[in-house]
Amino acid sequence: MKNNTLRKTEIVKITESLIETYDLFVIIDFTKVKSIELKKIRVGLNKDDFKLQIIKNSLFRKALLKTGHESIVDLMSGQNLFVFGNNIGHLVTSLRYISKNNMNFKVILAYSHGRTYLKGKVFDLINVKSKLDEIAIFVCALRFVLVKFLRVLKYNNVRLLFLLKSIELNNKKG
Repeated sequence: MKNNTLRKTEIVKITESLIETYDLFVIIDFTKVKSIELKKIRVGLNKDDFKLQIIKNSLFRKALLKTGHESIVDLMSGQNLFVFGNNIGHLVTSLRYISKNNMNFKVILAYSHGRTYLKGKVFDLINVKSKLDEIAIFVCALRFVLVKFLRVLKYNNVRLLFLLKSIELNNKKG
């Protein structure tokens, strides 16, 4: 019994490190996916820059709670595949290809740079059609990093708002 508990705590620690290490994670529901289709999905996503995990939802929930992602915990149900990655563009093209070829494949949510894309909104992340869309996602991510950085430096809200407004004005001009 102790070995099982140790194994589960080890899985939670590994999952926590994956959540903190990678910029993006995607939760895919494969409840109605046949085993042959699941194998194709795993082969399609099993690239060098992705890390795939199929673990119990309860263990993933514990890892999410420990890393401060409480809002995502209630959104998981059924059998899920967890995909971690840093290269958003590469993952987006892979997800787009797989979702076109497999009707049972459902992306529950994607979490990228502090933003959660839920069911229908996930395709806002997946449907990157141009370089302009990629730049918009990059600017959003940069904005998130800037906000985090300024919080670390403990700037007051006035300076933070001024910087964010200047970024928005530069985006509108460019």
